[in-house]
Amino acid sequence: MSELTITIPIDDWHDEALKTEMPITDKQTIIDLIEAGLHTAKVGRMAITWRELGEAPGDILRPNKVLLESAAQHNISQIVRAQKHEVETKDGKIYYSRDYVGQLSDDEDGYEQSYIHYTSRAAVERALTYLENAVPGHIWNRLITLYENGGDYKEAARSLIMTIDEMVGRLD
Repeated sequence: MSELTITIPIDDWHDEALKTEMPITDKQTIIDLIEAGLHTAKVGRMAITWRELGEAPGDILRPNKVLLESAAQHNISQIVRAQKHEVETKDGKIYYSRDYVGQLSDDEDGYEQSYIHYTSRAAVERALTYLENAVPGHIWNRLITLYENGGDYKEAARSLIMTIDEMVGRLD
């Protein structure tokens, strides 16, 4: 059996990296570029370029095969998440919901993502786990951001509670 490989030219990435005039030599440079307002995709292309040129450490990013696999996984997730079905509430209103429920991750690194159909019992368990474990952490982080920057975190919390109550009301 012959070896199957993927080869892509990145000359355009190289040109882009040279224009930035800031070689990525460590992870702090990545943070500096993000803080300077560069898009994560551009910084990612630059990091790969500088790594391939030998200017950045080999572990600046995950290996190319893992990066390619991660991008494919993300693309598959987008396809799966686009699958929707209609949900009619008691008052006759129609809403659209995803056909598949994902889980937070199958392994400690979060690389593996699996989906199950919304009609399964496991989907109910995953929905509850997400609402009880993941959502509060997301809310907490945003409240901390508001607090640290002088935002009205109490009003944001009150507004969120009202929004949740409205959503629950749509289902009653």
